[in-house]
Amino acid sequence: MHGSEEATVFVTRDTVEAETVKELLEANGIEVCVSGESSPLPGVPGEVRLIVSHHHAELAHQIIEEARAEAEEDSDNVVPFPLSQSEEFR
Repeated sequence: MHGSEEATVFVTRDTVEAETVKELLEANGIEVCVSGESSPLPGVPGEVRLIVSHHHAELAHQIIEEARAEAEEDSDNVVPFPLSQSEEFR
């Protein structure tokens, strides 16, 4: 990948999130380059960018959006913990 042949598809300050998304894309056959920028502030993480070939950018965005939608759907089904007795029997 070189310059105009690249597309940034994901940006975060959370390295775990970046690695998770990278693995998701790679599991779907998309080669991913990781670019990180350091933060000028100590203890504050810099941005991590996931970069793919522009040929795979649209597919990468679709995969990321589908994963987000699934995560939101799953979070809607999560029961808050701990339940008080009054909530448990409603």
